[in-house]
Amino acid sequence: MKLTKLKLSNYKNYTEADIQFNGDVNVIAGDNGSGKTNLLDAIYNLSFCKSNFQHQDSLLVNHNRDFFRLEGMFVESDLTLKVAIAFDSKKKKLIQAGDKKLTKLSDHIGTIPLVFIGPRDIQLIFEGSADRRKFLDSGISQLNRKYLQQLVHYNKILIQRNAYLKTTQLHTYDNGILDSYNSQLIGPAEFLHSARDRFIESFKLTFQESYETLSGGNEKASCAYKSQLAEREIKTLLEDSVQKDVVLQRTTTGIHKDDLLFLLDDRPLKRFGSEGQLKTYLLALKLSMWKELNRHSSNTPLLLLDDIFAKLDNHRVKNLLYFVREECSAQVFISDTHLTRVSDILNELNMDHKVFSIKNNAVNEER
Repeated sequence: MKLTKLKLSNYKNYTEADIQFNGDVNVIAGDNGSGKTNLLDAIYNLSFCKSNFQHQDSLLVNHNRDFFRLEGMFVESDLTLKVAIAFDSKKKKLIQAGDKKLTKLSDHIGTIPLVFIGPRDIQLIFEGSADRRKFLDSGISQLNRKYLQQLVHYNKILIQRNAYLKTTQLHTYDNGILDSYNSQLIGPAEFLHSARDRFIESFKLTFQESYETLSGGNEKASCAYKSQLAEREIKTLLEDSVQKDVVLQRTTTGIHKDDLLFLLDDRPLKRFGSEGQLKTYLLALKLSMWKELNRHSSNTPLLLLDDIFAKLDNHRVKNLLYFVREECSAQVFISDTHLTRVSDILNELNMDHKVFSIKNNAVNEER
């Protein structure tokens, strides 16, 4: 999948922009705060129907405006797909892919597979398990539409169960009500656990290869899937944790507690990894996700690299771009604060590219 054209109206700091992209590599250069990341976020939005950074669409509207609109033209082989997303001040959101107006995000996720690499990725290592589950869920959801539907259903029932627990006390809860919620969680939980387990079995091998290539093979990196359902059935877990759940007023067991373990030479990466190892590990995770999406999806995923020099020195950036050239067939979008820094490396690697500069909220193609 390649993005040939992007139009923005009132999106974040842009009032209007109309950009024709290169099919291989696109470099977006500008000062900090100029809107480089916002441009990448617009591309992300066309893939996931939401921002990578803001949960509320109203916060994406340009200041003093009452709507935003995004439009992207995508090409895969001989197929062309126009995707448009609009949001107005009445909080009405419209999503259209080709001739279809979409009412569910799950109907679109995976149509334009995409991997975003940026400075916030460090949260995968140092923040809680929710960030690692999001990374896992984002990848699988782009490959398996039923997975996303089951995940949405599980989370909906989980919210309802937790809301009921907040109204109870230890000796006043109704076992029948909790049993009803439990029975609705079992099917989705088993499906999600099985899908995650299968995906990780393939992903971890790809990841080990990617890390070895990026690092030069000096260490052994691995990742593992951790789930309560690996030891006990979800029905038993929920039944045995009832009293604890009532006391804490939340559901303490289930696939929403799953996690990924990141290891380097069989030791926790978070505790023993150096700064360089952390950066290489994160790049290997994200690039491996791209490779898994590419392997199993009918459409080639896009690859977005946001402010990579904030994470890597020149040598590591060159290694990264060399890896992309040799291992990935992606259309790549790269943001940087320096106009020629990435371009110089791309020229050295003989990689075809376009450079765009952002100044005063305007995007200009450099000649």
